[in-house]
Amino acid sequence: MTLAEIYSKQNNFKKQKKPPAKKQLNVVVHMPEVAGLIKHLDLLYTKMLMSGNQQQESQQVSWYNHGDSRVREA
Repeated sequence: MTLAEIYSKQNNFKKQKKPPAKKQLNVVVHMPEVAGLIKHLDLLYTKMLMSGNQQQESQQVSWYNHGDSRVREA
């Protein structure tokens, strides 16, 4: 057997091998700690946005007149 024949058999053998079929695997992970953390962060972010809106609305200048019992706004 010649070197060329051996080489051609090796190439044919490599070409005949099929790559393994890729299997798709769906994994579902249940992590209650992370879900709880996300809910908590969402709540904090919502509170932060609400307080930011209230601060923008209440940026009017107010003062108290000692002779009057009402708070006046400018």
